[in-house]
Amino acid sequence: MKNEIVYPDYNNSILEIPNSILKYCGVVPKHKTSPVLDEYLKKDYKNVIVMLFDGMGIDCIQDNLPTKDSIFHANKKQDMHSVFLCTTTAATTSMRTALSPIEHGWLGWSCYFKELDKLVNIFMNDDGVKCDGVPVAEYDVARKYMPYKEIFQLINEQGNGTKACSVSRFGMIQIDDLDGLFSKTKTLCNDDEKRFIYTYWGEPDHLMHVNGCYDYSVKEAVVDIQKRVEKFTQDVEDTLIIVTADHGLLDSTVKVINHYPEINDCLRHPVGLEPRCNSFYIKDGMIDKFVELFKKEFGDQYILFTKDEFIKKEFLGPGKPHPKSYDFLGDIIAVAVGDIAIWNDNGADKIFKALHAGMTEKEMMVPLIVLET
Repeated sequence: MKNEIVYPDYNNSILEIPNSILKYCGVVPKHKTSPVLDEYLKKDYKNVIVMLFDGMGIDCIQDNLPTKDSIFHANKKQDMHSVFLCTTTAATTSMRTALSPIEHGWLGWSCYFKELDKLVNIFMNDDGVKCDGVPVAEYDVARKYMPYKEIFQLINEQGNGTKACSVSRFGMIQIDDLDGLFSKTKTLCNDDEKRFIYTYWGEPDHLMHVNGCYDYSVKEAVVDIQKRVEKFTQDVEDTLIIVTADHGLLDSTVKVINHYPEINDCLRHPVGLEPRCNSFYIKDGMIDKFVELFKKEFGDQYILFTKDEFIKKEFLGPGKPHPKSYDFLGDIIAVAVGDIAIWNDNGADKIFKALHAGMTEKEMMVPLIVLET
């Protein structure tokens, strides 16, 4: 069955969520806000929480929570688009900054930095081909070249007295497990401060990557998340809880670019960005040959764009482009619309059963769930 193509729509995207939060906290938003959330936020709650569960897109909820009176279904206000690339790197950075991907530059998991002549896994700061965990530099490469200010800092500096923070493995308040996430957040909600809290948890994304979208382990994780959220609503008062995701996933088959020598010979750098949204850096004079060979091999699986075409369509959102965004897009961008993914020879073909960052409905669409206590 052919996957339905969904192009990014920034008139109904998760970028609205942090911008509504900024507006609510008395900080000028950077982009369009969410009419749905703005209406709720007129009630001036003591606590406002955004809970983001990685990979828990619309397809994931529909498959794993079939009972329509479950709290996630009963309180889903709308289906929203992710940003593009619909990947954790771009989407969670947008959530934490209220900036579009074109503005903040954190476009994909692995980006080619001309300054180092290396593909860098920008969250991990290691080599994007070797993936060996060894830092590529003595400094954080992505934060050096694409620094940003998080909405928590903006709210704490300019807001209306609301205290803002993040709770995650990597947040301002760090936790080790899901028990810790909910207990820490509950403690914050029950103190005397008026708060905005952003929480992030890395499931069910990891389970879907390893086991596939429809494995029973994924169902167990999503059911557990919903139960914990429901229990949490009973433990706090005067709180608005917004549940969403950064993207969905699609069961995929990874093809290794090195196994296509004629195509690979056209490239001057490793494949960048993501396995389902590839940035290709083409040798001089070989773009036409590359396009012909690529379409012959993957024509029904991908849509190709030149850098100028891709930027003109504003797939990466509105706003002033970060200079690194231009660098990371290479010469040709290939966006997956089938179930194939393409990556460098680093074992990804043996590890991943499901992926994201393509332009299909399953990857692009996420829920906006709103719960009042």
